[in-house]
Amino acid sequence: MNIKAALADALIAASGDGLIAVDRAGNIVVFNPAAGRIFGRAPEEMIGRELSPLFPPDTVGQHAQYMAEYFAGGGRGVVGSTLEQEGWHSDGHPVPLELSLSATTVEGEQLVLAVIRDV
Repeated sequence: MNIKAALADALIAASGDGLIAVDRAGNIVVFNPAAGRIFGRAPEEMIGRELSPLFPPDTVGQHAQYMAEYFAGGGRGVVGSTLEQEGWHSDGHPVPLELSLSATTVEGEQLVLAVIRDV
């Protein structure tokens, strides 16, 4: 591993904010320990899974639609903004969140990034 990759891994792990990255297929590719604390889920449990367990059951379809529209080229939507959103803890209670959303491309793969704070 080169120094930039090692530094990136260390920063992701050390961040006090939750950090999540989602690929075009809607699967989580980054889920740091702070995100784990916010949602009550281990990072290992969430890597490769969809976002659906992280949001209230009645809003899951809405989030999936936003992601699909963004990756289909339907505009920025909420990407590039900061918003308040309700998350869902693993024990079944809502968690008020502040989400800052952005997008990037890494090694040809388009990703949506979320910086998450429990408010």
